Amino acid sequence: MADIPYQETAVELRVDGVADEAAWREARELGAFVTAEPSPGLAPSGPTRVRVLADREALYLFFEATDDRPERIRAGLARRDSARTDDRVGVLLDPSGEGQRAYLFFVTARGVQLDGTQSAGGDRSFAWDATWRSAARRTERGYAVEMAIPWRAVRHPARVEAIGLMAVRVQARTGEWSSFPAVDPAVPGVLAQLGRYRLDADLGRRAGLDLYPELTWARDQDGPLQERWGWQGLSPGLTVGLRPLPGASVLAAINPDFSQVESDAPRIELNRRYALYYDEKRPFFLEGREWFDSPAGDVIYTRSMVAPLAGLRATVERGGWTGAALGVLDAAPSASVSEGGGWTDDDLAGKRAEESVLRLRRALGRDAFVGLLYSDRTILGADLANRVGGLDGQVRLASNTTLSGGAMGSWTRFADGREAADAAGALGVERAGERVTAAAEATWIGPDFRAENGFVTRADVAGVEGILDFDFYPEGGVVRMVELSPVDSEFQWTTAGEPRLRLVTPNGFARFAGDNRAGIGADLGGEDYAGAWLPTRAPWAWARLAPWRWLLVRGGGHYGETPYYDPDAPRTGRSGLVRGSVTFEPVAAVSLTATGSYEDFRESGGGARLYRATVGRVRLETFATPELWARWIVDWNRVDDADHGVVEDGTRLEALFAWERGPGRAAWLGGSVDLGEETAWRVFAKASWVWSL
Repeated sequence: MADIPYQETAVELRVDGVADEAAWREARELGAFVTAEPSPGLAPSGPTRVRVLADREALYLFFEATDDRPERIRAGLARRDSARTDDRVGVLLDPSGEGQRAYLFFVTARGVQLDGTQSAGGDRSFAWDATWRSAARRTERGYAVEMAIPWRAVRHPARVEAIGLMAVRVQARTGEWSSFPAVDPAVPGVLAQLGRYRLDADLGRRAGLDLYPELTWARDQDGPLQERWGWQGLSPGLTVGLRPLPGASVLAAINPDFSQVESDAPRIELNRRYALYYDEKRPFFLEGREWFDSPAGDVIYTRSMVAPLAGLRATVERGGWTGAALGVLDAAPSASVSEGGGWTDDDLAGKRAEESVLRLRRALGRDAFVGLLYSDRTILGADLANRVGGLDGQVRLASNTTLSGGAMGSWTRFADGREAADAAGALGVERAGERVTAAAEATWIGPDFRAENGFVTRADVAGVEGILDFDFYPEGGVVRMVELSPVDSEFQWTTAGEPRLRLVTPNGFARFAGDNRAGIGADLGGEDYAGAWLPTRAPWAWARLAPWRWLLVRGGGHYGETPYYDPDAPRTGRSGLVRGSVTFEPVAAVSLTATGSYEDFRESGGGARLYRATVGRVRLETFATPELWARWIVDWNRVDDADHGVVEDGTRLEALFAWERGPGRAAWLGGSVDLGEETAWRVFAKASWVWSL
């Protein structure tokens, strides 16, 4: 285990992208990078040099990225956490060294910051934000990036003996992803592969207090909007963050504004068996969010907490244990998403809800854990309640094999007064290899299992699914990597043993020179819906092309027999779906993206059209500086229904002017206009700040 140079007194560094201070001469230099994608285990096309050191206040890193074609480095202006298609370097940092969670800190060649988290048993997310310093500078041979990551920005033990660290570089034009230490494709999970470095630092028990005041104002064509407590459209809010210990944090929010400064992108919502899933973007819910991820499924989905009037959350990490809690008073709780039925919008109209989640996890070695999870939703003013609790975890059976899953039980009181308890569970195994990867999972969801704080859409399911991937890395030529998945299948039955779903999806994709990619496959099988068996035979294809640094094209679609989810007359129809996007970046300060989807659904055998839908978005972003920018959006949608004619036909215009000094330090002024049968408009302003004490 190598040492990272550490000193108690502050290191004299100016974060400017130039390592000309004496302290950098004493820094630890990491080893040579090795590629992970598109072909693993090779020397990168350009070397990367990384130095690291630390003091009582922060961890410091300096990257020197060399490129044989420095003039082709991609580096544009963008919002935080938006890398576009740019070159970037970064680090995965595990301050506890336990391999349970890593913080992600990346910087593009233009200096745009990206940060997020990745946890054992969970997904990587760039939604989490922290306050840290960085600078990027173009050089004759490439670019350089300097970082200072304050210890107060991450949760850590009071005494840090060893940390986990992995330095990463992404070369945009080739799609090359390299790191030190190297990522072994025969080991599932990156957290188990972080390098371990001795720090042996007493970072103390200094408490911290952060105040996040905010003020919003909104009005529409009918007058001032008062969706929260306030007066004449003005609404103040306050979030208080307390760090009583290095590994603990508490957030309390009063009258918070959880609205988004950008509407969700339009999608075709017709003919869906299940509700749409949307990513969480609200800052209050992002702190410690990674601990609520579970290999047992989406038991926790904070977007179901729609309009909190107040909220409290806390996270404690100590000695291999992690505890997390979340509670909100919700003014507009969402309806059930389970296909087995539950609470409807009418049941919840005008009601408030108390919603809470508790989490406890114990580390069992790097990238392995066992945990407890409890969730409660109680509807005030109605005799409705739902509680979920259970166990989950992940263990390593061998260096290349993981076993994960969980078992949950629920109790629900329904609108008709009925009470029901049921169970759900999942168990999966994954075995990774450099050329072959195999995974299998078994699932059980009882007919009356509900997770009202989650996103469990299915009910009455017993199923198995499996994947078998083969990877090939041709030497030389245009094709850089080929992945074939002849086995990608899912089979489901009801818990009584009746057939429910049979789906086989053979597929494959290839990566080409210049980070161009394309794939093909087919959905083959059928499913039971509303008492009818609906076959599926739909080939599909997709592609991602980046022929020049200023152009990125994505597209895909399918054509074939797919289910038509009409509960009164379920049947199979012929669906043709095309979706795509084009991003044009002529200069560093401008980004123009057009996205769209078109679907035509007809009766099988060339029969009558059931519906035709078109949705699209044009989005233009311009930057005066990385902190001062503007965005314009045009959304449109049109739906023709066979029985009702044109049922939707509208256009929405949005504009936003923003000044973003950093996370929580920002001001926005924006508005929208909906053009349809009746014109509706809305304008808003918001300002927020952070005071750290």
